Amino acid sequence: MDRAKEEYEHLAASLDGARTPLLEKMRAFSPASSKVDLVEAAEAHAQQLDQLAFNLSSIILGVNQDRFIQRAIEAANAYSSILQAVQAAAGAAGAGDLPQV
Repeated sequence: MDRAKEEYEHLAASLDGARTPLLEKMRAFSPASSKVDLVEAAEAHAQQLDQLAFNLSSIILGVNQDRFIQRAIEAANAYSSILQAVQAAAGAAGAGDLPQV
């Protein structure tokens, strides 16, 4: 019985000794629980930034495609101008309107 009592007192002392560091750890981490709203707001902001980045990428892709289309139109116009010049030159050659060199 004495041995059980000594063991109980020893365990109680150990438990009491462990209580102080545990309380200190709880105090250290308790401010973190007050930051939950801040963390959730940061996560929502990060999602908004991700959506904005996606939108910007889509706009850039659209602009690049528009620029590609614009270049294709410019190339077609240039080809048309060259074709008209060649036809005009062929017409002039057929009519004998070529200048003398």
